[in-house]
Amino acid sequence: MACLVAFSVALALQPSGVATRTTWISTLLLTAVAWLAADNLRTRRQRWSALRERALRLETEREVEARRAVESERLRIARELHDVVAHSMSVIAVQSAVGHHVIDTNPEEARRALAAVETTSRAALVELRRMLGVLREDDDRDGAKLMPAPGLADLPRLVAGVREAGLAVDLDIQGAPADIPLGVDSSTYRLVQEALTNVLKHGGSIATVTVRRTASDLSIEVVDDGGRSPDMNALSADGSGHGIIGMRERVAVFGGEFTAGQRPGGGYRVAARIPYVAGSA
Repeated sequence: MACLVAFSVALALQPSGVATRTTWISTLLLTAVAWLAADNLRTRRQRWSALRERALRLETEREVEARRAVESERLRIARELHDVVAHSMSVIAVQSAVGHHVIDTNPEEARRALAAVETTSRAALVELRRMLGVLREDDDRDGAKLMPAPGLADLPRLVAGVREAGLAVDLDIQGAPADIPLGVDSSTYRLVQEALTNVLKHGGSIATVTVRRTASDLSIEVVDDGGRSPDMNALSADGSGHGIIGMRERVAVFGGEFTAGQRPGGGYRVAARIPYVAGSA
C-alpha cells in the first residue's frame, strides 16, 4: 500500500505532457497488481509456516501420546507379571515344602503336592507367554495365545488352587451377573489373586473372599485370620507393601476406593470398590 501511494505522488509531480491519464491508469493498475501479488505471496508463506508449525506440533503430540501409551502398557504388563509370578511362586513354595515334609511318611500327600506344583507352574507359563507375546507358531494349537485374560468367572479355579496349597478359602460372589467391563473384570481377579498370595506368604490359614456386584460398581473384600510375622505387620499396617501398592494403583485407574490394613480383632483385610459403566471397555 505504501508503494502504491508513493507511485501516485510521483506521477502527480510529473509535467502534464509526461504523465498522461493513460500512464496514470496503467501505472496504478500495474502497481496494484504487483502489490496484491506480493501480499498474496506473503499471506501464503505465513499460512504455510503456520501449517508446518501445526504439523510439527501434532507430530510431537502424537509421539508424546505414543510414549505415554507404551509406558502405560509396560506398567500394566509389569503389574500382571508381578501378580502371576508372586502368586504362582507362593503356591509352588508352599506345596514344595509340604511335599518335602511328608515324602517319607505320606507319599500320597507328597504326590498331590507335586501335582499341584506342576499344575501351577504350567498355568503360570501359559499366562506369561500370553502376556509377553512370545509364543512360537507351533504353540498356537493349544489356543494359549488367544486365551482371554482371567476374570471374575475364573475365581473358583483360583480359589481351588489356593486351597490345594493348604489355605482354607471361602468364596462368596453376590449379585446378579452384570455386563462388567473387561478391565474391571480382569482387575478383580488380580486383586483377589494378590490378596490371597499375601495370605499364603505370611502364614494365614483361613481366608474369606467376598465379591459384590451391582449394575454400577463391584466390591471386593478379602480377610484372613492373621498368622503374619511381627515384621510384616509393622510393614503393612498402613497398606504400604509393594503388592498393596500395585492393588491400590489398579483400583485408582478406575477411580475406585481401596483400603488395606490389620483388623481390630486380628488378621488382615483388603477391600476395594470399583465403579464402572456396564458394557464399556
